[in-house]
Amino acid sequence: MKHWNNPTLTTLENGLRVITYNIPTATSVSVNICVGAGSKYETSSNSGVSHFLEHMLFKGTKSWPSPEKLTSAIENTGGEINALTSKEYTMYWAKVPYNQWKIATDILLDMCMNPLMEPSEIVRERNVIHEELRMYTDHPSYQSELGIDQLMFPEHPMGWEIVGSHKSLEDLKQYDIETYFQKRYDPSNLVLTITGNFPENELLQSINDATSKWISVHSPNHTIELIPNHMSSRLITFDQTSDHTYINLGVQGLEFSHSLSPLLNLTNIMLGEGMSSRLFIKIREELGLAYDITSSVNTYNETGTWLINCSVKNSNCLSAVEAILEELYSLTNSVTEQELSHVKQYAKGKLLIAMEDTERLAALIGGQTLLSGTLLDFNKTIEQWDSFTVQDLHKMSQKLITDTPKFLSIGGEKVSNHQLALEKLLA
Repeated sequence: MKHWNNPTLTTLENGLRVITYNIPTATSVSVNICVGAGSKYETSSNSGVSHFLEHMLFKGTKSWPSPEKLTSAIENTGGEINALTSKEYTMYWAKVPYNQWKIATDILLDMCMNPLMEPSEIVRERNVIHEELRMYTDHPSYQSELGIDQLMFPEHPMGWEIVGSHKSLEDLKQYDIETYFQKRYDPSNLVLTITGNFPENELLQSINDATSKWISVHSPNHTIELIPNHMSSRLITFDQTSDHTYINLGVQGLEFSHSLSPLLNLTNIMLGEGMSSRLFIKIREELGLAYDITSSVNTYNETGTWLINCSVKNSNCLSAVEAILEELYSLTNSVTEQELSHVKQYAKGKLLIAMEDTERLAALIGGQTLLSGTLLDFNKTIEQWDSFTVQDLHKMSQKLITDTPKFLSIGGEKVSNHQLALEKLLA
């Protein structure tokens, strides 16, 4: 396969990491800021503060002193701006026409350096986030999706709702929000990624000028209390009025830096990514139990999860869980060379497609650098995928699947009636 140029990393004096990846043929530029601020770093007294801050940074800055002025500065170019909060980071991004790169970098940097955080806006946005939480909790799949995190990370911030609770939202004061901002939004705790068509030297000089007075006070600590050892309950059920039963099954995965993490990603593709995956073919095409079924890998600094989710007719709950477990266990001894070859090509193709989407590429590069501390190397990634064998996959799958805890969170009509039968399936 063709040799690809890799991103370039420049670390400024204040510790801000700036990653550039120039695509001369692109007609857009995507700017992404990834901050080491997520629910993992919260406590019971400030749960939801990372997400609250994400909202507040859109409420205006010194240079763009209102939400309308801030967002319209991007949208009037034909671009878009948005953000998300996860367990380990908050990510802000803007995608604009290639000749509007400066407005995108200026605005995102100003949001992270000079948010206004007016008291009246905090009160108003608190109400907005309450509505957001109500929107999530109103969905019938919500409890089972949150339940799997609660099972795998009991009594730990990794298992909490990222948005927080209605009580924690009410308890958050302006002082709490500003204190957390000062601690986590240090330049040394941010990664700024720019992908697309831009004048590199001019862009780097512009960023240097914009951040010249932004001084690093301290580098936030990324470690927190130890992740639990999964000795708690492995099953949780939620009785709820619904035509469907929502199934979330999980096993412990691998941390981001683990040498086999890329192999787990390949294995997950085989298990439940796409319409040719094992789970889709078995659960939908052969058994007709579900409209859709997927699996996903989440890699974190100290741990990881491997999750499967679907929804089925209430009466098919047990047969679906049994079939899912059967497919999961099959990965330990039945993968063929041809199947692994197809999965490797799938992964390479997905990477190539991402490389022409400036927004996806910026998120991929920035997120990996923040979590791993290393710059994404496209060629090394492909070489790693090519190096894995069927024997490697079977050995890793056996370690993760055989004789290890399985966690199951299910929500549906009278699903607790199946408690004993579900426990036997997990045994």
